[in-house]
This record gives sequence, C-alpha cells and structure tokens, in this order.
Amino acid sequence: MVQTTIQAPPRRTRTATPGQQIPWRQAGLRMAVIFFILQMLNEVGTLMAIPLYGSMAASLQLTPGQTAWALMSTTLMGAATITILAKAGDVFGHRRLMFISLVGITLGYVISALAPSFLVLVIGRALVGIMAGQALCVGIMNDRLTPENRRKTVAVIAGGQAIGVFLGFAFGGALLAMGGDWRDAFWIGAVLTIISAIGFYFYGLDSDALHRRYESKLKGATERLDIIGVAIMGIGLLLLCIGISQSTVWGVFSALTIGYLVAGSAALVSVVCGILIKHRKPITTIAAH
Repeated sequence: MVQTTIQAPPRRTRTATPGQQIPWRQAGLRMAVIFFILQMLNEVGTLMAIPLYGSMAASLQLTPGQTAWALMSTTLMGAATITILAKAGDVFGHRRLMFISLVGITLGYVISALAPSFLVLVIGRALVGIMAGQALCVGIMNDRLTPENRRKTVAVIAGGQAIGVFLGFAFGGALLAMGGDWRDAFWIGAVLTIISAIGFYFYGLDSDALHRRYESKLKGATERLDIIGVAIMGIGLLLLCIGISQSTVWGVFSALTIGYLVAGSAALVSVVCGILIKHRKPITTIAAH
C-alpha cells in the first residue's frame, strides 16, 4: 500500500501565526513604519531622476518624444502589472511577491544606470514601474491588523508617499545643482530599493495567503491565477494610459486618442462583465473590512 502524506504549511509566517492580528503598540506600529519607509524610498528613487532628464536626453541624444516615453514607461508598466502581482500575492504569498517586485525594481535601476541607448533605457524604466508594493502591503495588513489599525497604517503609508514625492524632487534638484549625473540618480535608486528589501526582510510580516492555499488544497479546491483576466485588465489599463498621456501630442479628439481610449475601456468592461462573473475567484478581492 502506498501511503501519501501532505506536508503541513509553516506554522508561523515571519513572527506571526496564521490568523493572528498583532497589537498596534508592538508589532503593528513597526509594520506601519516599515511600509512607510518602503513607500517613501520608492517614491524618492523613482522621482529623483526626473530633474536630470534633460542631461539624460542630451547624453543619449533622445528626441522629446523618446524622453517622454522614457518617463511614461514607468507609469505604464505599473498600470499593467499591479493587478497581476496583487492577485499573485493572494495565491503565492504577499511577502514572496514583495521581494520579487523589489528585485525587479532594483534590476530596472541598474539597467537604467547602464543604459547605452533609448531601448535599453525604456526597458530599465519599465522594470522600475513594478509598483505593486501598496497592493501587497494591503494584503498583509488585512490579515495582520484590525480594521482600525489598518486605517492608521494606510494613513502612515500615504504620508510616506507624500514625503517621498517631495524628497525625490528635492534630492534630484540637489543632485543636479551639485553637477551629478543622471546615472547617479539611478544608482541611488537601486541602493534605496536594496535598503527597503533588507528592512522588509527583517521586519516585514507575511499574510495568511500560503496557509489559505494549503487549506484549499486539503479541501480539494485549487487557487488559480486568472491569467486571461489580468492580461486583459493590464492591456486595458495600458491602452488608457497611452491614450491619456499622448492626447496632448495626438490631439484630444484625434482618431488615435479616441481609439486607444475606446479600446482600453472595452477591455476593462469585458473583464467586469465577463471574466469576473464567470469565475468563482475574482482577479482582485474588493471587500469592506
């Protein structure tokens, strides 16, 4: 007789047992501070290179249109990936996906800093746009904090984002005034992301996603990532971002702008009316807590 065993999941998810909500005055506040630092450093690293785009365009001999695409690629990549990474966190673990995102962002900074041409620069800037950090943080907060403490943490994260925007432009301007190079800004961004990853490794908790996946397997259910749905949603968001961002170039009521906006809207409507209705598991879970 062949005996099969099912490996039990880890009892603890980085200092927290499944289902445990941590007290605010101890680990809860620390979690909020870690998420605050993550968001702030991400904004600083992303925005401090913007004041140096003039020297970057001159160094790589970019046209105004190419410079705009180098700037927009970060936002477009974020719009296209945030949904799939957020849902992947529900399936494979938010902590794990957070590290994958941070690795991708760091790689993007390194590629941007070493970019010898426009194409390589756009690839690097697009990788920097993997901005699923907030969505993954929310997934962790839903399992680890009470509703009241979640609201506090969201406010703290928003504060980190606001401060990061200010510091990003300020540091970029200071770097420009000191004669710094645009490549220096990208290297600094890579270092800041690595610091964020180290801080999250030691102090960032995980959600119960892996534990829920294990329990679903025991019940015979399977948690699947709706690739078709997230792909359509990502394409829809991408088309909308391109249409909106390029409307000043193509014309607000030009056929090209309207075509992108209509196609993007149609893609999102198809997701809402079709895929989310047919599948038992939505692409993203939207619930009041």
